Amino acid sequence: MNFLRYMSALTAVLLSSSAWADITIQDAWVRATVPAQRATGAFMNIQTTEAVSLIGARSNLSKVTEVHEMRMENNVMKMQAIARIDINPDKPLNLKPGSYHIMLMELNKPATAGERVDLTLIFEKTDKSRFEKNISADIKPLTMKAHGTHAH
Repeated sequence: MNFLRYMSALTAVLLSSSAWADITIQDAWVRATVPAQRATGAFMNIQTTEAVSLIGARSNLSKVTEVHEMRMENNVMKMQAIARIDINPDKPLNLKPGSYHIMLMELNKPATAGERVDLTLIFEKTDKSRFEKNISADIKPLTMKAHGTHAH
């Protein structure tokens, strides 16, 4: 009888602990900086098994870390912090230069190619519950494009 109670309690815990969605993050990278540069961007592909929103981020590299959007407005490229990016299971989110990205500002040190950066991404489910996903991203040279080939 104790075994049945134990299994029942364990099942309840496992079912209730699904407060996070199954998130897959691939190709995470941060653009290297030049001396005295105080900001850079983080880029990656995010896939989820259920609808979630990316609502924030933190990093060991920066004092300020925000979700940003770049877009054309009246033939001028504008960048701004945004509160959320909705992600659906049928459409992966591609954070890339010139589009949605994670902005790392007030850097604690230069972002040096070949090193790694710790990032914590903050997500919100449709029921308003929040969860975090910790990742590590490679710092790539300034001459690298999003798909990993050298710019020309």
